[in-house]
Amino acid sequence: MTHPKQLAAAASRTVRAHKARSLALAAGLAAIPALAFVPVAAATPPVCTVKDITPGHKATYTGPGALPSAITAAVAGNTLKVWYTCTGDSTVTKNLTITAGGGGATLNGTGTAGSVVTVDAGVTATINGLDITGGTGNVHGGTTVGGGIDNEGNLTLTNDSVFKNTAGDGGGVFNDAGAKLNLGGKTGTSVNDNTATSDGGGIYNYKGTVTSTNAEANHNTAAAGGGGIFNSDGTLWLGSRFTSGTSVNWNTAPDGGGIQNDGTVAHLTMDNGQVNHNSATGVGGGIDNPGPNTVTLLDTSVKWNAAISGAGVYSSGKLSLTNDAISWNTASMWGGGILNDVGGTLTAYGVTLRGNKAANVGGGLASNGAATFWNSLVTGNSSKVGGGGLYSYNAALKLNDSAVTYNTAPFGGGIYAWGGGSVALYHFSFVNHNTATVKGGGGGIYYDFPVTKLINVHAGVNVRFNKNGNVVS
Repeated sequence: MTHPKQLAAAASRTVRAHKARSLALAAGLAAIPALAFVPVAAATPPVCTVKDITPGHKATYTGPGALPSAITAAVAGNTLKVWYTCTGDSTVTKNLTITAGGGGATLNGTGTAGSVVTVDAGVTATINGLDITGGTGNVHGGTTVGGGIDNEGNLTLTNDSVFKNTAGDGGGVFNDAGAKLNLGGKTGTSVNDNTATSDGGGIYNYKGTVTSTNAEANHNTAAAGGGGIFNSDGTLWLGSRFTSGTSVNWNTAPDGGGIQNDGTVAHLTMDNGQVNHNSATGVGGGIDNPGPNTVTLLDTSVKWNAAISGAGVYSSGKLSLTNDAISWNTASMWGGGILNDVGGTLTAYGVTLRGNKAANVGGGLASNGAATFWNSLVTGNSSKVGGGGLYSYNAALKLNDSAVTYNTAPFGGGIYAWGGGSVALYHFSFVNHNTATVKGGGGGIYYDFPVTKLINVHAGVNVRFNKNGNVVS
């Protein structure tokens, strides 16, 4: 057996040996000369390059002014191909196609005055595959317009992204009177994250025509109206049931968080589209349609929008709905799904109003104008005052082959009709399984007899299984 003192001595020798080796290593390292630090030069970004690829006119332009130079030298009908990032603004003065080279390209206005791209009146142009950003808009009548694009001609955008631009009207794109703008492409065109200090965060259409087949206007902001799109006495035709639709989502504005259809002869048609998750601090979280303008929605969803009134749609004009879903919208006052205001007319075919909420009246619909439903379903809506499903004031409310079910309110769980007008249940329409949270509040229908008329309404027949009264006045 090894004595403890021998173990201690052995341990001491081991420690001294380790210290000696460490000192020797340190001395060796000190003898190695220090390596000089040589900074790596930053990579030089590729220079903006534009090539005219038209046979017989081929030419190459480089540098910040490459695109304006190429446009000036081009002949109408030529095709220009762009590589890398080109800074500054460009005006298209002749019929041209401008397309991105391999890997994409960016036109960046860098925040200086002017629209990134201006298309002159009478010019037909196509822009394909480009990112357009950093624009602040041209001045029209004292107002900046079209942060990214100011279109006065006939412009087609395919597979482009117009983003982070700013202007007074039309933060992303301004489409002038008589101009035509088409958005689409295989991968689609987006007008996103733009800002207007007045109207039309994404797009402002002023007495022009805008069509789209595969596009989006999302996450835009306007300080006045039309967070996504503002249509002033123009024509909007958004989407197609035969192609990919158009989305107008996550936009904000005081009125018309998604779309504002304004003026006196404005027309909006949306087919196979989405108007979702928009918000307004006033009316029309999804769509604002003041009269006498016209909105037609086909196979379109209007969901999860918020506003004081008319969270899904506000309309005092003509509103036509076919096979649409108006669902899960929330109003802090009237009309969770729709507010059909004085002077407005509503016609709905195959429409679903589901899960909408209003803090005052009309969870699904608050209507001060004529409203007619065909083959439609009003279900799961709620109001904190009256008319969980439908509220009608001094107006004609007609249901044809339609159902009002499982809605809730203190008074008139299914329908609250007041101040005159009429409620009519035609063909196989019924009002069943609704709830009034107040005893005697009329779970099915609550109305003011004899001012408001009931037509073909029969308690226990087509109005039944409702809590706290089928028909109460």
